[in-house]
Amino acid sequence: MAMTFGTKDSMRIMDIREKADGDFIEEVKLAVRMANEIEESGKAMARGYAAIAVYHSNHSPIAAIFFERACELSGEININNIKSMASMISVDDDKDAIEAAFSKIPIDEQPASRRSYNSQQKAAISNKRGFFELLSLAKINVVKGTGPNFDAHENNTGTIEVWKNDKERIRIIYTGSPVPTALIGDKREFRFEGKRENWTMADYIEVYNMTNLQPLYGTSITGYMYH
Repeated sequence: MAMTFGTKDSMRIMDIREKADGDFIEEVKLAVRMANEIEESGKAMARGYAAIAVYHSNHSPIAAIFFERACELSGEININNIKSMASMISVDDDKDAIEAAFSKIPIDEQPASRRSYNSQQKAAISNKRGFFELLSLAKINVVKGTGPNFDAHENNTGTIEVWKNDKERIRIIYTGSPVPTALIGDKREFRFEGKRENWTMADYIEVYNMTNLQPLYGTSITGYMYH
């Protein structure tokens, strides 16, 4: 599908970039605010394509925010099902985009996969075995820290765990513990909504820093909590 957008779309994206003045997290917040005000899927797509042009990257996280909004408005819950967008939202394929996104974020506020464990942290993490029951929190916007059944301002302590299912789709689990329940790379069996799946732990971050998951995993992520 050819990229289609107008001058107004480009100007609005340039406004985001100018107002943020190089602060990536502020760019994301402004983009989310703008995307949430859009009520037409086509308009959201146009802003996404404009973001690709303005930021000169097919993997722009800002573009991904608008494409995700387009999916939401069109009723498509999985953005990867829209082939014309799929190649444009895999931010983790673009190492330069990731480094630019994290360049102004202190290392201790970044996802654990970008830090290193110390022996004390490893000792504190207890990787329990067996299967785990989950309760659905529906989609969570990691930038705003909110979802239909979750609010980071209320649940402001604990950890957000990032898992990949067998189809490499990202899921997050909120736990009230100050440390995660598993180490990155650990595998676990989960049961939820009548399903039974094996997931692999990919990452984790403190709840109050969950915005910083966005450059690696996107804005809107299916969330759960332990039963």
